[in-house]
Amino acid sequence: MLTVPEWFGPSELTADVPSSIVGLRELISDAPAQPVKRSSNGWRYVAAGQTFLVESVDYLVAATHFDAWIALTHRAVEPNVFLDPCFILPAVQHFAMARRPAFLLVWDESEGDRRRLVGLAPVMSSRSRIGSTVAVTWMHEMAALGTPLIDRERSIETIDLMFDWMQREQPEVTGLLLPKLRRDGAIAALLKTRSLLTGRELREFDLHERAVLRATPEPESNLKRMLSPRKAKNLRRQRHRLTDQGDVRFVSARSITEVRAATEQFLALEAQGWKAKRGTALLNDPGSTTFTRTMSRLLARQGKCRIDALTLDGVPIAMGIVLRDDACAYLWKIAFDETYANTSPGVQFMIEFSKAQSAEEGLHFTDSCAIPDHPMIDHIWRDRMEMVDLLVSTKTHQTRNFALHALAERMRRRMREHVKTAYLRIMNHKRS
Repeated sequence: MLTVPEWFGPSELTADVPSSIVGLRELISDAPAQPVKRSSNGWRYVAAGQTFLVESVDYLVAATHFDAWIALTHRAVEPNVFLDPCFILPAVQHFAMARRPAFLLVWDESEGDRRRLVGLAPVMSSRSRIGSTVAVTWMHEMAALGTPLIDRERSIETIDLMFDWMQREQPEVTGLLLPKLRRDGAIAALLKTRSLLTGRELREFDLHERAVLRATPEPESNLKRMLSPRKAKNLRRQRHRLTDQGDVRFVSARSITEVRAATEQFLALEAQGWKAKRGTALLNDPGSTTFTRTMSRLLARQGKCRIDALTLDGVPIAMGIVLRDDACAYLWKIAFDETYANTSPGVQFMIEFSKAQSAEEGLHFTDSCAIPDHPMIDHIWRDRMEMVDLLVSTKTHQTRNFALHALAERMRRRMREHVKTAYLRIMNHKRS
């Protein structure tokens, strides 16, 4: 049985994969999995002496495998709370969309009736302008990470089986696009090494950084790095203004009952600010409202959701919805009361939140889930995490067709950026 070695971690393999995997060639087999037969519910394979089933199902069928899905989230080589069934199933159910994704499942059937889910990815396909079809690992705009769930003990076999299934079952598909991956993460590393060893092409798109808070043995060093002496002094002055108005506290809602109540407080607080005026507050859209209520309660049952608040006399003036999956946490949403803008409630919240994260047991890092160059968070959290979209060919040795599609994808993204820039210029001109 092939497993990912312990040193095959997030920082071991980066963009320089070709020069980094020399020592892996004998460790990672090039031998492809052999399909046994095509059945009504998928392809069965034999790989590394194990039997696997690969199937594509709709979200209703995927939901029937809830327990196996939850178990996979705890065994994943790289966690992704946004692919937890308690997050993605409400998203698929409550957001209006023309088409819903299919869920590609990989099962290890080596133990007979005690089969184990070892891979899961929501996938959609669409025809490009150059006539070929590309598959995409689907993620809703509410998600901040697109990493598929891959069992750490079956990671190599599972990655290979997913691509082999697509090559056999969807021959019209040219490539698989995986958006918003950690560039130094284990999944990106696996995709790069397996692509190189199996003759598949790979391209990177939309490389950017976003702010993270990394755990450190000395949490105070993180806090000292966040603010310059001048900024820290100014924040202390603003904090005194708040305390002059009442009792200021930082509190966390963790139980299901507490999270339910805090969710309503968050929705109301966000709806008072600029997001509501722009029409992007969660309460502006019934689907977003229902999704948030459902998702937060379901994740809270697993201990994967809490809601923090900076309160003044018990009333929240800044809040954050925090999701957690094993050693990773995600600051999913933040809102603050703009009537207290002269005391910087959002920044005050982030400082208290950072202290709380430093005290969380077993936490390696917290992802801000923020856009690049965020005007507030980027000036507080100084660590960065590289994010990337990966396009991987689904067929081996198809250089020309894949190169054409990769070029079309790059041109499409470039055009989108030009349109976005022009739109922002027009809007800024109107405001002025």
